[in-house]
Amino acid sequence: MLLKKKREFENQKGKENILVQSSSNKKGEFQVKQKLLLPKVLLYKLFLFLTPKEINKVIRTLNHQYLQLISQQFWNVRFQLRFQYYNRYNPLQFDDLYQKFKFLQERRSKGKLYQVCNRLTGQQFVLRELDTIKANANHNDGVQTSVLREISYLKSLKSHLNIASIVQVKITNHIVSILYEYYPLNLRDQLKQTELSIEQIKSLFLQICQGVEYLHQNHILHRNLKPDNIFINNKVVKISDFGMSRLETYPIIPYTPEDPKERERSNREVKRLWYRAPEMLFRKQYYSCEIDSWSLGCILAELALRSPLFGGKTEIEYLFEVFQFLGSPDENDWNSISSDVKIKFPQWRKYSLQINELKKNEIIDIVQNRKQIYEKLITLNKILGNDGIDLLQKLLCIKPETRLDIIEIVQHPFLNAFSQNTQMYYIEPKFKEYLEFQTEINQTMRSTLIDWLIDVCIHFELMDETLHLSIIYIDLVLSTMKINRKDLQLIGVTSLKLADVYNERSKEYFKQENCNAYAYITADEYNEKQIIDMEQQILSILDYNLTYRTPIQFLKIINSKLKVSNDSQMLSYFFCDFFIMGYEQLIIERQLYAICCLLLALNIKNEKINSSQQFQFTEKDVIEAFDRFYNVWQFIKLQPQINSLEACMQRHKHLNPRDIQLNIPPSEFITQFLG
Repeated sequence: MLLKKKREFENQKGKENILVQSSSNKKGEFQVKQKLLLPKVLLYKLFLFLTPKEINKVIRTLNHQYLQLISQQFWNVRFQLRFQYYNRYNPLQFDDLYQKFKFLQERRSKGKLYQVCNRLTGQQFVLRELDTIKANANHNDGVQTSVLREISYLKSLKSHLNIASIVQVKITNHIVSILYEYYPLNLRDQLKQTELSIEQIKSLFLQICQGVEYLHQNHILHRNLKPDNIFINNKVVKISDFGMSRLETYPIIPYTPEDPKERERSNREVKRLWYRAPEMLFRKQYYSCEIDSWSLGCILAELALRSPLFGGKTEIEYLFEVFQFLGSPDENDWNSISSDVKIKFPQWRKYSLQINELKKNEIIDIVQNRKQIYEKLITLNKILGNDGIDLLQKLLCIKPETRLDIIEIVQHPFLNAFSQNTQMYYIEPKFKEYLEFQTEINQTMRSTLIDWLIDVCIHFELMDETLHLSIIYIDLVLSTMKINRKDLQLIGVTSLKLADVYNERSKEYFKQENCNAYAYITADEYNEKQIIDMEQQILSILDYNLTYRTPIQFLKIINSKLKVSNDSQMLSYFFCDFFIMGYEQLIIERQLYAICCLLLALNIKNEKINSSQQFQFTEKDVIEAFDRFYNVWQFIKLQPQINSLEACMQRHKHLNPRDIQLNIPPSEFITQFLG
């Protein structure tokens, strides 16, 4: 039997060789396309005639030869041409297209990192493979917060010269594969290899600041700036590793405090500690872009010293070095960096970092008590000069509010550059009028689903932004994928779970069971596996981008800037929740939607405000949006199935919402507001 298979295989192989040789005619080309064997099929047939020992030897030999091939110059010619020819007839999938050839590192919560190359082009990348089960204490709860945020932030940003980018994302079962650009040299390695001139220091630091400026203008806090996460490619800086990044909220909410690490820190965690702002280590929960300014100060000093400015294996050791260098905190400093924790440190006096400004007795005091500090000061002053030391001193301020912001850093005389003034980039969700092809759902079902989601948000104590994000995800999915009626609630609950994990305070320090909680809230109509499977479908439809500006975010920003009264604010938030349940509002831009909700509230409360803001909308745009609002109002009021809207009314019960009447503002009122 085995001999018969061998003869059949040899006969087939001979025929294929003939077909390949006669591929110049169209018929031959078609036959080659049909008969060409896949590598896996070919290997399978070969292995039929080999012993396990021979198979092992063949694999080792092929692997060794392949590693030699990719390190040689003709990889870009012969080897690529063969794969390109094969790809014409059998397009390579993700796993076959990228060949792993070097293992880099592994971390339980971050997965495995490999250096890979594209078989068609020879270009090298970094592949990260994360096991969501292993990362969450052997329980699959879907994609974790840090991964969702990193992918989403980089997907939402336009390409920037100094920001590393994600090439491709793929999720298969419980394995998340992320393909990054590959850069062989990071800033720490660069500093070990070469001593930088002052011009090189300025060039590198300016590029780092320009990358951070772009992030801050788009309200993204990096929160993990350090030389290991800054790469250099042909003298161009690339900022990477957004696993700890966070979208800045407005108004600022309590963020997840620093992990206390009740164990010995790893070498990687120790290095991250050296660039943390002091208030982070005192578990301050309200902070903003000033934490990145501190990290930039540490990096600037390291560019000159070629070694970290501050060290220490523990938080207390690190804080000792910081206060020894800058001076111990006074009462005002403590109020800024910690609200309830005050540790008694040795009383080190504060001095100017400018050597030429120090008095003789101050120099003697530093030399006697802090000799290493004085040596660092001499080196920093010698390399950075007066302007560089002035910038460093304004970045390494213990009081967060006194640190320079990123625009002031770029415009400082040391860098003497112009701010990019990059316009904030908002991705407007592109909805379709999906009820034209969704045959099994209607407006009433959509409104009922959203009212139920409001009830879930009340139960789980979720933020307003989380609710509105989930509704955007639902409408984007319905605009793309035709669904059955029974899947509507599954899409709704999964979208809310995604928005929760992405937008709420991260709880990655502990085992997560969000899928279990969201399955339970549906009265076990769906199980955890169904929610995880739907999550992967939704992420694929959204192209893994979860970052959208919601109407409630715009509304809170406008209310704060215009100093709207509290009564009008509360009423505008009710309108924002109420009209989001209407199908006709989908084509209204999210910022215009927020403006209309505010105008309705101001008109009812008879509060006149001249915005003096340069809104991009005209009076005609506002009136057209109000027409759609009126249609939504009439639809909901006339539908007995959804007229109750119990959850929405309960959420805003302090306003007596059932007594509120829709009163469209007159054109004069709109004109005055728009200025």
